[in-house]
Amino acid sequence: IKINEIKFKKDFLNLKFDKKSEKEVPVSAIITGNPRSGFIVKSKRAEGYVKIQGPLSILKNIDSIKTNNLSVEKREQSFKEKVSLLKPSEVINISPDSINVYVEIEKLEERDFTNVSYIVLAPKEYTIETEPSRLFLRLKGPESVLKNLKVEDINIIVNALNFSEGEFFLKPKVRVPENVSVVKIEPE
Repeated sequence: IKINEIKFKKDFLNLKFDKKSEKEVPVSAIITGNPRSGFIVKSKRAEGYVKIQGPLSILKNIDSIKTNNLSVEKREQSFKEKVSLLKPSEVINISPDSINVYVEIEKLEERDFTNVSYIVLAPKEYTIETEPSRLFLRLKGPESVLKNLKVEDINIIVNALNFSEGEFFLKPKVRVPENVSVVKIEPE
């Protein structure tokens, strides 16, 4: 390419300088898809940090770098895979440009808990009688989580604060660890 002439509309160029900077940031792994039925993604983590370099005005707004999508579709075993990183801006350099991501996939199980106690939140001016005094729970979650879960780790609350005199049927609210869900509670 041969350039014969360059013309400017103004007699000067406006240049803006920004301080060059670098910092280390964590990597956030982006997972897509669903494992095979009966399995769950228990955890995902990227290995280490990456160094980013570029203009300070851009770097100060970057707290982490994301990976390209990593599919877990139809998988049933944990795995490690090298995944490339997404550049947040063309003027940013990333080192390294890919990173190992560990994805832990675990089989889902169900476990029954009997004689689970609960707490009733009630107005101070009322005496509360509840029936039954204990509940039955069936929980579903990762095998390792359910195996170590104790009855004391399960919080069940019945909120009767907004009720006055009378007989009521209230649904208990169950708090369980992450990735664990309630399959059945008796009585409801």
